[in-house]
Amino acid sequence: MKLRLKLTLLFTALFAALLLVFALVIYFSNAKDREDQYYQRLRQQAITKSDLLLGAKVQPGVLQLIYKNSLSSLPQEEVAVYDTAFHLLYHDAVYIDRVKETREMIDRIVRQKEIRFYVNDLQAIGFLYRDAGKDYVVTAAAKDVDGLARLHDLRIALLIGFIVAILLTFLAGIFFSRQALQPVSQM
Repeated sequence: MKLRLKLTLLFTALFAALLLVFALVIYFSNAKDREDQYYQRLRQQAITKSDLLLGAKVQPGVLQLIYKNSLSSLPQEEVAVYDTAFHLLYHDAVYIDRVKETREMIDRIVRQKEIRFYVNDLQAIGFLYRDAGKDYVVTAAAKDVDGLARLHDLRIALLIGFIVAILLTFLAGIFFSRQALQPVSQM
């Protein structure tokens, strides 16, 4: 293997490693931010429903109807409200229960005040909610369709950018190694 090619490959590999680390940091920090923001949004939706159910005393059937027709509902959204004795007070979709709350889960939420988890492709949160001096356990789950689509687009953009940058680096490496070693080859 010629010295020129060795230098070019070494330079390209070094640049590729640095660029890969940079791309991974960007991707994973964006993924973490998306996840945290969606948990906040999910929590806020669940608090709104809990406020209406417990504070405003809206009937569960009316509340279900409001959120079925709401434009602000999250994809595949599911909120459930329990008292701390594991009695179901409200559920968005009783027949499509995806979270499958258990007594152990409710007890864990009471102990830890908040838990975050996934149920298949749904992000889920469970937290302790206080209303009129009484504690309730609220669980909420939904799919962040928009956030996951943006994360996918970022992954594609980073991959394409990585490939293009490596190709350009390789071509520039060939040019510069030729220029740098030209005096040696002339001798």
